[in-house]
Amino acid sequence: MLRALVVMVFLVAATARAEQVGPSAPAKPEAARKLRIAVLDVQYAGAGDRKTVEGLSALLASEVARRPNLTVLAGSDLRALVGFERQKALLGCTESSCIAELAGALGVAYLVSSEVSKVGSTWLLSLTLLDANKATALSRLTRRAYSDDQLVDETSAGVDELLRALTGAGSPAPRSAEPPRFEPAAGPPPPGDLIGASAPGYHQHDGLFLRFQLGFGALQSTSPNLKLSGSAGSFAFGLGFSLTDNLVLFGEVYDDVNASPRVTFNGVSATTNGAVTHTLVAYGAGLAWYVTPWNAYLSATGGVGQVELSFTDAAGVVQKNTSQNGPMVRVCLGKEWWVSTNWGVGASLNFETGSMKGGGTLPATFRTTSFGLALSATYN
Repeated sequence: MLRALVVMVFLVAATARAEQVGPSAPAKPEAARKLRIAVLDVQYAGAGDRKTVEGLSALLASEVARRPNLTVLAGSDLRALVGFERQKALLGCTESSCIAELAGALGVAYLVSSEVSKVGSTWLLSLTLLDANKATALSRLTRRAYSDDQLVDETSAGVDELLRALTGAGSPAPRSAEPPRFEPAAGPPPPGDLIGASAPGYHQHDGLFLRFQLGFGALQSTSPNLKLSGSAGSFAFGLGFSLTDNLVLFGEVYDDVNASPRVTFNGVSATTNGAVTHTLVAYGAGLAWYVTPWNAYLSATGGVGQVELSFTDAAGVVQKNTSQNGPMVRVCLGKEWWVSTNWGVGASLNFETGSMKGGGTLPATFRTTSFGLALSATYN
């Protein structure tokens, strides 16, 4: 009986102790380990605007941070850890000692460095993923862009491609509907800078097309028994609109004037004493094809033209003889440089040729050719 009582007391005490302690809590799973990665500020190889570079650096860091398994250090975090001057000294280093020093100061396993530069109207973005422990580059790539909006897209796509070499980064989270934009700098933007390049129509061949050309070259009209030749000044005006970003349809009027031509009649040179003027006037429709990003173009105009020969007779009266209209072709090969959002200036080599029937005292058939160099101003 006593033994049973002792066993009962022991069981009651054990039960009470178990109720006080309660059921054992399940062990907490170990937190998923995240990779620490440093995104260095974008370096600009040129006289870039500080606000622009800061905006591109923020975009780059936000794209890297879309990976759920990455802990990103960038911008102010880096400057707080290593100091602004020290970060500047370490940026762009590729030696193993330099990489190890920077990684040790930041406590990261990987680094992303970048550089943006501009060659002509083309942006070049270079990205590098560095393994701090091995002091080697896991991935390098270069992306091209021809506008600010495209540079934003290429930065996002470049980060996606760059981080494929990093095992364990995780799949990127969906991007927000509106990507980060560059913060505009105070005051007017310099030509060709990122600011303003995002404006609609910036350095694009779209909408209304106007082109003015002034040039100098040679003009020659020949027939079986008459030849007019010599240097000439030229003028051309084109008006039209863009069919696509690179193709322009326009109407054109052009004029070549030789105020003192050499006149040869039946193989014998005639003395004109500056009293003869040789003129070609033509008009027609043409197409211009622009090659980007060099902004070079090839244009061709087909239409009709006529030759005019005017001279002062012995009585001091100006006599004019004009040919009939005949087919004319004009070809221009040129290059332009943007000087504002829509205006460009340039130079071109021009060639014109045509055939027309004579009129008045002019021969029955006339063959005219012209070539020269022209300066241009174009709005598009």
